[in-house]
Amino acid sequence: MNNAVLWISIFLGIGSVLTLIFAFRKVVKDKKEFANLALFPEQNPNPVIEVRLTGEVSYMNPAAKRLFPELQVSGFEHHLLAEISTRLDEFRNGSLKMYACELVVDEHIYEQKVYAIPESNILRVYSSDITKQKETEARLGNLALFPEQNPNPVIELKLDGTVSYLNPAAKNRFPDMQQKGISHPLFANIFTKIDSFRKKELQNFNCEITVNEAIYEQKVFALAESNLLRVYSSDITNQKEIEKRLANLALFPEQNPNPVIELRLNGTVSYLNPAARKRFPDMQEKGSSHGLFDIIRPQFESFQKGELSSYLCEITIGEEVYEQKVYAIPESKILRVYSSDITERKRTEKIIRQKNEDITDSINYAKRIQRSMLPREEEISEILRDHFVLYMPKDIVSGDFYWVTSVQLTPQGKEIVKDERLAIVAAVDCTGHGVPGALMSIIGNTLLNQTIKNPNINSPAEALDFLNQELPKNLKANKGEVIRDGMDMTMCAIDFKTRTVHFSGANNPIFLLRDGVMSELKADKQPVSGSTDEEKKPFTNHVLKLKKGDIIYMFTDGYADQFGGPKGKKFKYRPFQELLLRNSSLPMEKQRTELERIILEWRGELEQVDDVLVIGIRL
Repeated sequence: MNNAVLWISIFLGIGSVLTLIFAFRKVVKDKKEFANLALFPEQNPNPVIEVRLTGEVSYMNPAAKRLFPELQVSGFEHHLLAEISTRLDEFRNGSLKMYACELVVDEHIYEQKVYAIPESNILRVYSSDITKQKETEARLGNLALFPEQNPNPVIELKLDGTVSYLNPAAKNRFPDMQQKGISHPLFANIFTKIDSFRKKELQNFNCEITVNEAIYEQKVFALAESNLLRVYSSDITNQKEIEKRLANLALFPEQNPNPVIELRLNGTVSYLNPAARKRFPDMQEKGSSHGLFDIIRPQFESFQKGELSSYLCEITIGEEVYEQKVYAIPESKILRVYSSDITERKRTEKIIRQKNEDITDSINYAKRIQRSMLPREEEISEILRDHFVLYMPKDIVSGDFYWVTSVQLTPQGKEIVKDERLAIVAAVDCTGHGVPGALMSIIGNTLLNQTIKNPNINSPAEALDFLNQELPKNLKANKGEVIRDGMDMTMCAIDFKTRTVHFSGANNPIFLLRDGVMSELKADKQPVSGSTDEEKKPFTNHVLKLKKGDIIYMFTDGYADQFGGPKGKKFKYRPFQELLLRNSSLPMEKQRTELERIILEWRGELEQVDDVLVIGIRL
């Protein structure tokens, strides 16, 4: 009983491993497969041999050398090649392209697949050791254990054609089998053998069957005393697909639309596929002196010494550009060269590169225009005095911008005093970033400039209301079009003489530091919107009395929303607030450099997700 369990486990284990291997190989992309094509035999754990039709062994992979060290000398006289030698005439006259067989060598059973490479007069032999598989198959005839646990369908079929048992895998895969019995498509091949089983002329039967595009390998065993057939069906669809690819492996160079060449290290050309013969008719004659090999030729010595096993380069022949992948086959002293015509790709890359340069030049010019719109540092210093501005656009141009100006104070009933001016500053985050955000920023900046010329605007809240009314007029939606663009922003009007601040915010708050305590002044939960469909409420104007040393922090959401850190998460507002508090005792310019350093460290190798703007003002 325990031995039976062991063999079942081995059988299932082998099946699972094969399934994983096939599934893994299936997802490998064609380009990677071709790049590794020359190395495939070297990595194959089973023997791979190339033998000339004259009987000489021209190549053995490491597995073949280890298992059959005498094969190089014995040639077709070796037991491993004995079966093949009987079919040589068919391979020579071209009537046989592929041959499969099983044979026994030193008590091991090998399944062989032989493929002809006619142009090279070579046979490529893939030998798989299936000894354990055969032993397991032999034991399976006596197994009636644990079908419930088998991941593949196990069925018991009476000789009268009715189904007496289905394991869970069979029930799941073929829900109509119990009803259909032997007329089910899975039994199409078994049906033709049913008489032989009844007459006891047949004890077991192996076949393959396709059902609904799935291919099944079937092993059928007669249980004579019960008048039953036990049918083990393994889904080998993936395996068949891989085998089909392997069957085409030897033909790959012939079918490749790009040149494939085998070049001996002595400089002669041993093989040209049809594409190479057509493209370079003089190559066979010129050998390694052909222009296609000008870059490869200096590497010959490194290939001969084994210092180089593969090489990648590009070469231009006339007006054509070729990407070359070169792989060494040391045992044969051959270089296999895959040359892909990438002329069109290179031409396209050049066009794209030029267009990118043109676009980048245009955006850089737009950056100069946008930067000229921003207030100069000396102007800001004169108006805001002790301050900093951290401005980090995500792209070349930005959807965030800052606006700083001053207006003459006109106290009611009093004369205008020349030095009594009100500092006005805004931190604005337009919808989007890059070019779309920059275009919005120009509209926003233009509207802000209009606010200081409008005698009806006397507070930040009234300025935001004005923007809310005027923005839709500037965007002018077409009929049926809904405008979602707008701005989140904060605006402060600061009287440094009386230390009074008027503040209004569209979605964005400000932070106020006083005596080592950081507080948040809330904004209205609405943006400055370009839409005409939304209900627009008046913005709230907050008036604050501050004292010397207080710091106002204005910002957009870019800093807090930046992904980074060990877990790739957002920085968030609470840590941002704590960071500002921790650095608040530093000089303002030092605060700016610390903010920049920390966000860059936090971001690391990740992309900047949004424009960043932080403004600090100390009273």
